[in-house]
Amino acid sequence: MADERAIIERLQPLFREAFPKANVAAIGPHTVAEDVVGWDSFAHVALMVAVEEEFGLRFEPEEITGFSNVQELIAMIAQKLDAQT
Repeated sequence: MADERAIIERLQPLFREAFPKANVAAIGPHTVAEDVVGWDSFAHVALMVAVEEEFGLRFEPEEITGFSNVQELIAMIAQKLDAQT
């Protein structure tokens, strides 16, 4: 099973790049887009492209918009990583 802590650590630089005005240290599992300065639709797409590249994954269009908080994104990444093994 994919290590969620390791996933979070790999996500942190992606959040820093996608949301340069946000306090990335405050982004956690229960964070939603409305909590993050600059998390709009353009930044969301950029984040998801970066996530796909970082983890070597591909998301379906409905998955890209289908999570409501960071924990759900982490769970999707973990599920896809587990499916690869």
